[in-house]
Amino acid sequence: MYIFTPLAVFTKDKDGTYEGYSPNVKGAISYGRTFEDALANMKEAIEGVMEAALENGYNGVLVDSGYKGEAGEIVVPIPAEKRLRVAATIHLVRARAGMNQEEFAKKFGINRETVCRYERGKRMPSADTFLEMLEAV
Repeated sequence: MYIFTPLAVFTKDKDGTYEGYSPNVKGAISYGRTFEDALANMKEAIEGVMEAALENGYNGVLVDSGYKGEAGEIVVPIPAEKRLRVAATIHLVRARAGMNQEEFAKKFGINRETVCRYERGKRMPSADTFLEMLEAV
C-alpha cells in the first residue's frame, strides 16, 4: 500500500554544516549548522512546498521517487503533516492510475468537487474511503 512520504537527502560539507534537498518534493532545500537544524529546516521547507502545491496545483512538484541515496548521503523520511501527506497520496494515486478527477470520482461514487477538496487538503476522506482508493487503483 502506498502512502506518500517525503524524503530528504543530506550531505555534510567540509566546514561541518549540512545541506539537504528532497528528491520527491521539488524545490525543498535546507541548510543547517547541525544535522538537527537542517532536518527541522527541511521539514518546514517540505511542508511549505506541499502547502503551496495544494493551493496552486501540483504541476509536477511531487514526484514518486524510489531514491535510496549514494555514498556519503544521509536519506531520511520526513514526517510531514498528515493532512498534506493524505492529499498528496490521493493526487499521486490518481495520477498514477491515469485518471482525471472526474473519472476518479466516478470510480468511488463521489463527485469531482470532493476529489478536488481531498487533493487540496480541504477535506479528509474517511479511513474506509482512503483505504479503498489505495487498494483499488
